[in-house]
Amino acid sequence: MLNGSVLHDRMNEGQPTCFILSCSTGQARPLQEDIMGMSKGYLLDIIVIEEGFDSEWELLETYAFDSVVPGICSECENVYHYEPDQDAGWCEICGTNTVVSCLILGGIM
Repeated sequence: MLNGSVLHDRMNEGQPTCFILSCSTGQARPLQEDIMGMSKGYLLDIIVIEEGFDSEWELLETYAFDSVVPGICSECENVYHYEPDQDAGWCEICGTNTVVSCLILGGIM
C-alpha cells in the first residue's frame, strides 16, 4: 500500500469510515475533513514528500522559526512558499485563495 492512501472500513453500521496512512508514522489515522474536504494530515504529508523530509516533525521543526515556509493548495495540492501564518494564500494554478502554510496545518500557529 502506498503512503497517503485512503483506507475504507465499511464495518461501521454500513457507513464508510475513512482512514489515511501517514507517511511519517506508517500508521492509519481517521480522516478528518477539515480543509475544503481534505484532511490537514493528508495535506501535511504531501508537503513532507514534496520538500524531501522524512517526517512531519522534521518539517515542522525545520520551519518553526522561518519567515517563509511551505504551504499547500487545498484544491489542487500544489506546494508554494508563503508566510508562516498564511491560511488563504493565492494559488496560481486554481486562481483561488486556498494555500495554507505547513505551520497552520501542523497546529503550530
